[in-house]
Formats: sequence, C-alpha cells, structure tokens
Amino acid sequence: CARMGALLNGCTIVDSPNPEIWKKTGVNLVCGSPHAAAQFFYGKTFEPRIERLEVAGAKLEDSVADDLLKCFDKIIDVYGAGETNKTYCVDHSRAADGTRQAVGRIYDGTLQIVNDAGQVCAAGEVGALRVRTDYMVDGYVNNPEATARAFRDGWFYSGDLASWAEDGGLKLVGREDDIINLGGPKINAQLVDFVMETVPGV
Repeated sequence: CARMGALLNGCTIVDSPNPEIWKKTGVNLVCGSPHAAAQFFYGKTFEPRIERLEVAGAKLEDSVADDLLKCFDKIIDVYGAGETNKTYCVDHSRAADGTRQAVGRIYDGTLQIVNDAGQVCAAGEVGALRVRTDYMVDGYVNNPEATARAFRDGWFYSGDLASWAEDGGLKLVGREDDIINLGGPKINAQLVDFVMETVPGV
C-alpha cells in the first residue's frame, strides 16, 4: 500500500536499508511498522534528522517514540486500513523545551465509536470503531460473508474496539475478532489453533 501511495503521489521510492544512501538521495519520509522501526533505529542518532517517519499497523509506545525522535523531526503514527486509507494520526515531535508532544488528528473521513445498538459512545466508553470515507471500497471480492460483517449502512467496521480519551485522543483497546496484532503483523488465532491441532498429542 505504501509503495502504491508513493507512486500515485509522484514520489520516488528508495529501496535500501542503508541510511547513507538515504542521505545521498534526499529521503524525507521513512515508512514501516512500529516494531520494525524500533528494531532498526534502536540506539541510533541521525544528524541532521530525517524529516518524517510514518508508522502503522500497531500502537506506537511512548518510549519507542522518544527513541525514534533522535532520528526524525516528526513521527506520524497512523491508524487506517487498506479499505479506507489512513483516517487518524498522532503526530509526535519535540517541543521547544525538548519534551515530546503528541497531537491526535483525524486525517481523512469520519470516525465513530459505537455501542452494540449503533449509538455513538461517550468519551471513555469502549465500543466498535467504524470509519467512513468518500473513496473507501464497498466490499471484498468473492467474500459476501466478510463484506456483510465489515460494511454496513455506509460504514466500514474495522473490528477494532476503541474509546475516545478525555483529550480527544483515540485509544485502541482490543479486537472484536480473532486477529492478533503483533507489532504490525496480523495473526489469525483460529489458524494458530488449526496448526496446533495438527501436532500429535495436542
């Protein structure tokens, strides 16, 4: 998705793990999962710092963001899906006094957290996260059951459980389905059960 987005926006893709090549080619945006970024950049410091790091696929922990800001001016922690594109971001940067500041914002479309009756939840109340954009897909190819679960009344239901914090920030707290998020990679728990049951004695 990131490669397709880069090409659609007229960007140049630099496919190299070598920061020296990034400097020579003027890279100003690096993309990856929080887990991959934390591993790759751990303990590193760049001068000058790269303009932006965009992470997606899992929550960016505060301690990791603090470490990554040694290499980047801004970290954009993205919430979104292939069905809707990115819809919510938390921008991390350094304030004038050196402390990290994090500001959440809706990037595109509309986000709502709703209860089982489809009513919008109050701040702090956990519910299902649903998203609507003007260009989101309207279903899955040859999978009517998954389409019926995820696309209802003009909304995409992501499967995430969330709440709005008192400061307006989005807090993801879990899943409604059997998908486990391991720092970016998604694992289907039912498939794990299936594989375990093929082992003799389990």
